[in-house]
Amino acid sequence: MSVTEALLWERRFTPTLERFANPDRGFYRFTQTSLGPGARHVPLDLEVMVRDRIEGRISVVFRYFYLDCYRRQATIEPADLDRLAGDLESARRAGVSLVVRFAYSETSGRDAAVGRVVGHIRQLVPIVNAHADAVLALQAGFVGRWGEWYFTDHFASSKRRPWMVSDKDTRRRAQVLDALLEEAPDLLLQVRYPAIARNLMVGLDSWERRIGVHNDGFLASPDDLGTYRAADDREWLEAQSQHAPMGGETCALAPPRSDWDTAAEELQRFHWTYLNADFETKVLQSWGPDALDEVDRRLGYRLRLESGVVRRLQGTEHADPSVRVDLALVNDGYAAPVKPWEVHLVARQGGRVETAPLDSDPRTWLPGRTVRLGAELRLRSSEPCDLALALVEPGCGPNGVGGGPEGDRSSRSIRLAHDDGWDPESGWNRLVDGLYVG
Repeated sequence: MSVTEALLWERRFTPTLERFANPDRGFYRFTQTSLGPGARHVPLDLEVMVRDRIEGRISVVFRYFYLDCYRRQATIEPADLDRLAGDLESARRAGVSLVVRFAYSETSGRDAAVGRVVGHIRQLVPIVNAHADAVLALQAGFVGRWGEWYFTDHFASSKRRPWMVSDKDTRRRAQVLDALLEEAPDLLLQVRYPAIARNLMVGLDSWERRIGVHNDGFLASPDDLGTYRAADDREWLEAQSQHAPMGGETCALAPPRSDWDTAAEELQRFHWTYLNADFETKVLQSWGPDALDEVDRRLGYRLRLESGVVRRLQGTEHADPSVRVDLALVNDGYAAPVKPWEVHLVARQGGRVETAPLDSDPRTWLPGRTVRLGAELRLRSSEPCDLALALVEPGCGPNGVGGGPEGDRSSRSIRLAHDDGWDPESGWNRLVDGLYVG
């Protein structure tokens, strides 16, 4: 029996310029604390994170854990492991994602020997990995002042020339990265400099999608304070950041490089996912309010539906008809989503919900490209149908409960940027309501 199609619904979606929070992207809030005997731990504030997400559109929090007290101590105290887990759980409950970095000092290059660093990684990082749903990225950290792999007592042969890295230094650094990869199989990692990533990733092709860069000298000098060392570092990062997380912070006014024209070009070229909202505010304010609005909208992904069509498939042998749904989606952001979000077509008829998973990986939805999505559903002809598109946390499913407070699904669901489409109660993006297929 041949199958024919009858058009039931067709729409061109209207984009919106509204700014709103979406998971794993955007401006971030900076926080830090210390762990160790005698250190003063300042826990993350659940209420503040919830308020920042809902009222301030902030879904990402940077979290420093300083380990000054552990440079000479091999074993992390159980109480500090509990404090780490408590912060991660608070982020999960608040519905935000953390960018996590461990470091031994913010005032000098006093870090720990490679064996001690690896030992600390073995204790700390599995706890972070166990909360992978609440972590956007784990920065390599541990090495050097601020965990930035530059001013370091143990991982550069010359303290006066920290840019000179010997083969022995490289082997020590590789031990740190290897331990991070081993202990954090579910996390995205970032290193400070493209040169370090390029050197350490040799022979690690299977990890290509997992290792990104954080640029903490963005626009502060012609080479972003040494971020770009090789002539082709920019070309490498432009390609790498298409499929690995990119983020960081501005650092100092350095016009004309720190001006908006340069920022606009490089945020897009290097596929920025997140940026510090708290530093350097002089640079950010110099861009002007319209530019900051654009950055707020475009950091990471900004997905919007362009068009949709629903057709009834006729000539099937089943009593209830099948429908074919085809959608066109565009990414107006700077980057693709960095995690493998699940994509589902959802049909609700009365109290009955039917879902169809869509075979498409959002990590491949690069900016400026049109993505085609399609699926078939069998629906009851006697009841009106509400159709929606759900992009949800990996492993959650469209009917699962998200990571936010009191099961707030919307905090771990992706909102699309078209008018009248968002349902915060379900965390779904509405396509059409009250569609009859009979």
